[in-house]
Amino acid sequence: MIRTRGPAWQPSQPLEGQPDWGGHATFMNALAKEGFVLLGGPLEGTSDVLLIVRAASPDGVRARLEADPWTANDLLRITRITPWTLRLGSLGKPASFETKRLPGRRDVVAPDGSDVRVLLGLARGGMAHFSLPPGQISRAVTHRTVEEIWYVVAGRGEMWREQAGREEIVAVEPGVCLTIPLGTQFQFRSTGAEALAAVAVTMPPWPGDGEAVVVPGKWTPTP
Repeated sequence: MIRTRGPAWQPSQPLEGQPDWGGHATFMNALAKEGFVLLGGPLEGTSDVLLIVRAASPDGVRARLEADPWTANDLLRITRITPWTLRLGSLGKPASFETKRLPGRRDVVAPDGSDVRVLLGLARGGMAHFSLPPGQISRAVTHRTVEEIWYVVAGRGEMWREQAGREEIVAVEPGVCLTIPLGTQFQFRSTGAEALAAVAVTMPPWPGDGEAVVVPGKWTPTP
């Protein structure tokens, strides 16, 4: 992928002197850490930057880069995305296999209000355990760039999903598996005597703050 300087670029300033350099650097470092960006750097003598990324489609690349502060501020623009076949050399060693037990406590509270226990992940996806206490209703959200597959492991409840005019409420209980494709608005509530819990795979891995956007839902969320 080639990105080039936009009209907001300040030629008199070095790279680190451009507006919101810190936000851009943090964003790009996160993409590299999760394995989305494999290699990257400026093409000497030009206004362009070359990025080697791992993605399923050009639309997926564009969606990920939309969250870059330098995209929003028109400091960098994508000019070309071309598939590349590696025939010589290597981009590094494969990830080592790992083992992890479900944490005893939550790691973070999700934007929808559920408790999250982070599990393991690889370059193209991550896994986490979500739980919502009995009687609680999540906030309705949609994701900017990721898709998810959920598998319910405990409790009972309902899941509301809406996508491109199609709307559905399904009962969820242990053994139920469902998908949340990109662009889906969803909300869930716990109606049983124990917490509603699910294990979910997120693809690509969760990028961080700002990924989930709160939207109007089917039910009034609990505080």
